[in-house]
Amino acid sequence: WREAASALAENLPKFEPADAPETTEEDLMVLYPVGDMHLGLLSWAEETGTNWDLSIAEKVLRQAMAHLVSVTPAAKRAAIVILGDWFHYDSFEPVTPTARNLLDADGRYPKLIRAGIRLARHLIDRARLKHEQVDVIVEVGNHDLSSSIFLAQCLECVYENEPRVRVNTSPQWYHYLEFGKNLVGTHHGHGAKVERLPSIMAADMPEAWGRTRHRVWLLGHIHHRTVREFEGCAVESFNILAPADAWSSQKGYRAKRNMKAIVLHSEWGEVGRHIIDPVRFESKEEKVG
Repeated sequence: WREAASALAENLPKFEPADAPETTEEDLMVLYPVGDMHLGLLSWAEETGTNWDLSIAEKVLRQAMAHLVSVTPAAKRAAIVILGDWFHYDSFEPVTPTARNLLDADGRYPKLIRAGIRLARHLIDRARLKHEQVDVIVEVGNHDLSSSIFLAQCLECVYENEPRVRVNTSPQWYHYLEFGKNLVGTHHGHGAKVERLPSIMAADMPEAWGRTRHRVWLLGHIHHRTVREFEGCAVESFNILAPADAWSSQKGYRAKRNMKAIVLHSEWGEVGRHIIDPVRFESKEEKVG
């Protein structure tokens, strides 16, 4: 995978070290969790209530990220956390990787990969205009078991000369960020049950667990917001920007659509969050007419 990603990245511009923003707040960190984007998902308004394809997804995510970066504080540190299922399908066949369920798909697989890399770079570049240090995590989703790993390796190659961008290329299904008294775990949500996540964090990061007081897991997978508090740790799942496809619509799923940015203080934990609804960006043609 590393060799393949390096070969792919040869045709992409590699970023040289760039000057950091002049002023940043050292005690703050902004998390930009990206719920399941399902890039390549196709939705027809007459059938589902909302039109959606690859070009609409790209436009909406760019606008959502621009808004969130504009309203968050100039924290020294930021993290872009792609919570899995960045891609809707994982090969030239528009099916789920394991059960091979047929998916409503827009575009050929190479077109999907190009858009996915381009969008991930856009998120990173937006963030590094405002934040001095940007961490990047790409979680493995159940829709993109292989492509998610390839994406992380590709991004590492693109930003290998930019010390202000750190891409986590670990293929594990559980990742962690420590910031002051905060310990953040990230996972797609299709592995261990929610009840087990606090003990997994404590087992994986025992020293960090002891150093911190504000511990939270960020999850995707279920497409709607839930928050559960356990002894010593909370678990939160996030909404997504994409609408339901035909199958989800027929099953009656009607979760809210949004993207969030979470502000952490090194000592006090979460001190704020910002939310953006994609309805702000959808034109009349993309709504039910």
